[in-house]
Amino acid sequence: MNDIRIKNLSKHYLDKVIFNDVNVTIAPMKYILTGENGSGKSTLLSMFCELEKPNSGDIKINNGNKNYDLVSDRVVIPSELKVFIIFKMYDKFSRSDISKRNQLINEFDFSQYYYSSVNALSTGTLQKLKLILAFSGNSNWLFLDEPFNGLDTHSIEVLCRLITKETRPLILVDHSSHMEQFDCKKIIIENQKICIKK
Repeated sequence: MNDIRIKNLSKHYLDKVIFNDVNVTIAPMKYILTGENGSGKSTLLSMFCELEKPNSGDIKINNGNKNYDLVSDRVVIPSELKVFIIFKMYDKFSRSDISKRNQLINEFDFSQYYYSSVNALSTGTLQKLKLILAFSGNSNWLFLDEPFNGLDTHSIEVLCRLITKETRPLILVDHSSHMEQFDCKKIIIENQKICIKK
């Protein structure tokens, strides 16, 4: 089953405890991840994607067959790469639906950047690239950490449509007013624990 199973998870930074012996199973659905600033929302997504490790415990996605797409500031794309090379790399490992990616390139008005280097992209344009890669991916889960950052009005509208229509399970972290329109369950981080709001 394509769920996320968290067992005896603990995470701390020096003397600051983020998670303390958390046990929870997250079924494959759409979620908004909420919690106070500094409660561990981005940290949790980073641990899901193995960008950070827990101090103890275990996270299993799809019974250990981890297959996900992540949009986050913590995802660093090598600055010297050109955009079309990144697309070719994804294609080499069959990580993308090419037809869907081409559609997203058009929707985000991104075609003019096809031969640009990553270091020539503005913050908003780089965010578009990450969104195009994630939403055209063929993963089992989609993790979105502050996906509206840097986007112009048109791109925000595109992203709202994509989130609404997305059929894969996803977890979304954002503090903007755009969250109110999405019909998602809530994952709440509180008192160093994780709970699912029915």
